[in-house]
Amino acid sequence: MKGLLLKDFYTTKANILVALLSCLVMAIGLSFVISPSVVIILVAIPLSMTVSGTIISDKKNKWTQYSVTLPVSKKQIISSKYIAYLFWVIVGLIVGTLICLIVLKITNTTDNYMNIFIGFSIIISLLSGSIIMPCNFILPEEQSIIGTILAYSLTSGILALSIFGLNQIFNVRENMNMTLVICCIISAVIYIISWIVSSQKIKNFN
Repeated sequence: MKGLLLKDFYTTKANILVALLSCLVMAIGLSFVISPSVVIILVAIPLSMTVSGTIISDKKNKWTQYSVTLPVSKKQIISSKYIAYLFWVIVGLIVGTLICLIVLKITNTTDNYMNIFIGFSIIISLLSGSIIMPCNFILPEEQSIIGTILAYSLTSGILALSIFGLNQIFNVRENMNMTLVICCIISAVIYIISWIVSSQKIKNFN
């Protein structure tokens, strides 16, 4: 498992640096125009997405075929992708939050939306990841864009339905923090289910 995680880390290292620098430039610029907290979501989501790209890369490089000769199971390979995805989500949240705090310090301002952006970053990352990951395993690499479109479409739908349902129980606007916590828990549960199902059901992703 450690070897699989290191392989993905070195594979994504260059892409991560490019994605991070691009996101930082865009996010910092927008933070002065909109809200510094926007940095969090603009860094966390793109960083995590680079992991799903390694699945496509492995297929193109025929690594998944080579892995058959290694002492690792397909269950371990799939789990390593889900673990790496979580790792970069956390890194993105930390980096984005630190940049946000630095901008607030420099501008000597406050931002009441930080919790909201952190919450939405977690929700969107986990929901989209729970759909993109299995799609990239199952679909041919040339059809990977279908998984991405499907993931973000379903993410929007699930998020909207969750908020609508919660609004029937309590006022979402007046209890935004509670809403975000519940949605984060729902997203985490869906991500774990996706992880378990993918590990057990996906037999062939060559």
